[in-house]
Amino acid sequence: MKKLSFTATGDAILMTRLNENYAAFKPLRDFICRGDVRVNNLEYVISDYKRFGSTFCGGLWQTARPNVFEDMHKFGFNMYSCATNHSMDYSFEGVLQTCRYLESRDICYAGIGENLFEAEKPALLYTGQSTVALISNCSSFDDSARAGYPSNEIPGRPGLNPLRFTTINHVTHEEMETLKKIEAECFVGATKKNSQIDGFTPMGPKGLYDFGGNYFIEDTRSYRETVVSPYDLDRTVRGIRDALNYADHVIIMTHTHQFKAFEFTEPDYFFEDFARKCIDAGASAVIAGGTHQLKPMEIYKGKPIFYSLGNFIFQLDYIERQPIDYWERHSLSREDYPSNYAVMAVRDQTCQRGLTNSFLNYRSVIPYFEFDEDGNLSKLVMKPIELGFDGDPLFKGIPFEADRETSEEICERLQRLSSPYGVSLFLNDEGLIEVRL
Repeated sequence: MKKLSFTATGDAILMTRLNENYAAFKPLRDFICRGDVRVNNLEYVISDYKRFGSTFCGGLWQTARPNVFEDMHKFGFNMYSCATNHSMDYSFEGVLQTCRYLESRDICYAGIGENLFEAEKPALLYTGQSTVALISNCSSFDDSARAGYPSNEIPGRPGLNPLRFTTINHVTHEEMETLKKIEAECFVGATKKNSQIDGFTPMGPKGLYDFGGNYFIEDTRSYRETVVSPYDLDRTVRGIRDALNYADHVIIMTHTHQFKAFEFTEPDYFFEDFARKCIDAGASAVIAGGTHQLKPMEIYKGKPIFYSLGNFIFQLDYIERQPIDYWERHSLSREDYPSNYAVMAVRDQTCQRGLTNSFLNYRSVIPYFEFDEDGNLSKLVMKPIELGFDGDPLFKGIPFEADRETSEEICERLQRLSSPYGVSLFLNDEGLIEVRL
């Protein structure tokens, strides 16, 4: 095994061509290209707008033309994680067009495919000195976005590589009795229960009480837990171990929107467990995104876990088109609001928070980390970036090198979040956040 370096970025939602006056491109590209392996979390469909939208989406229907993707590709990425809550925004044709485009350009990608065999398959990158495998999955998706295996009789289903989990709500005896009273009086879940009796819908997990699709169990106190799907965990662990037969390093990249309670910054219980079990199985790093904000990082058994890298590019305000479902979702008419930008403006005015209204969604980091000849983590630094939250609207959502004051805020916040995981950080003289190993 030879020394190998990595860079990675968070969610990338580039909806327009990069402006020719974008001055930060070269310094960011230079930093990204320090890594032999350069991984990006691609959070949109690559299409020509001739694909129909699904009845569901990841919040917005996100797609961009191939020339927009090519602008992002110029940052120097050589691997893409594509399993996100937007993978199937434009249904089967959209996800397959994305696959075909990346394949036509001979670009390494993982997480989506024409069936589950293809979607769960590691992407392989040959750096000239090492082989790296990338496994991509997603825990935030409509169930119809999930890829399926083929059989001898039926073709597989296109989609994404899923990471499922179960939420179990622990309640007291009194709370359980209240739920059962509500169920009896309001016929909660009656249709599902009849379907289970008739054998069309499988029964839920044993020992759990199903209240309207939510699982409860009686306990001495009230709390919530989440448990990763044993089936999807086993698939991933087997994939890691198999990939290590021909790859020097295996990287896991997961798109996950779940969190413990109400704060975006808290990784959910099931994902903490999943990430550590991936390291136990031999993965060199676990990198997550999804919630658009930085989450903690952890060094587990000498390997890095990034619970969320936040955003790398965040152009939610510049999505060119939306299907008519977008107007229906917000109970607005196309006649009164002719453009999707007008609908977005109404949405932003009426929502209580809004992802584009907080600077926290516009500050992130780009990690650079190295493994030595023995596979040990020998260096980990992160470049702080900010995405033009208060700047020129032309560049809102586009990454820039953070100034010293902003870098200090990012470092302090990431240190506060990561302290419970035993991580110590500091801002070095080069303006990089360095992890004490």
